[in-house]
Amino acid sequence: MAEDGAKQTLLELGIEDDAKITEQVFTSAKDWATKRSAELVGKSWGEDGNLVDNPDAEMAITDATRDDIREAVAQALEDGDSAAELGETIEGLGAFSEARAEMIARTEIIRAHGQGQLAAMRDSGVVERKAWSTAEDDDVSEECEANADQGGIDLDDAFDSGDDAPPAHPNCRCALVAYFPEEREEDEDEQPNEGEDSEED
Repeated sequence: MAEDGAKQTLLELGIEDDAKITEQVFTSAKDWATKRSAELVGKSWGEDGNLVDNPDAEMAITDATRDDIREAVAQALEDGDSAAELGETIEGLGAFSEARAEMIARTEIIRAHGQGQLAAMRDSGVVERKAWSTAEDDDVSEECEANADQGGIDLDDAFDSGDDAPPAHPNCRCALVAYFPEEREEDEDEQPNEGEDSEED
């Protein structure tokens, strides 16, 4: 999913034909995915490159459950399953409730996609700023609205929520977008000034 997010962003930026950039972006995405996958099962990568128990882990599960989840996620990605389908599979392992299994699947897919996008932006040589995009409906959290209200920020900066890319919370539906100030200025120039009639009027 991280590679997917990276690939989509490269296509949007029009640099899918640059093999050097593409390789660097995919490497960055894989590095993030390797680190994140360890965190999700209460582990971390030691200095010697071996997987070790993380004493500060937010979640820890048994080796058997870890292996089952790893296999389920790999198969889901190979089959192109949706977050809901992956959630059902995780629930079927017996380690999580239906709601928690689906929440984990949906949230981690969004996280992987967002980190892939961020890797592509950083390695593109074209994008300098990023922005937070919400679903723009009544279910958007105040936290995500605040992130979106920031507009463009530097690629290495965190949004107000403390996250460098979506999600900001479980079941977050937001996305990361490349921010180009000149495009924003052009959009604003095209808007009718206050008090002027628009074409729709």
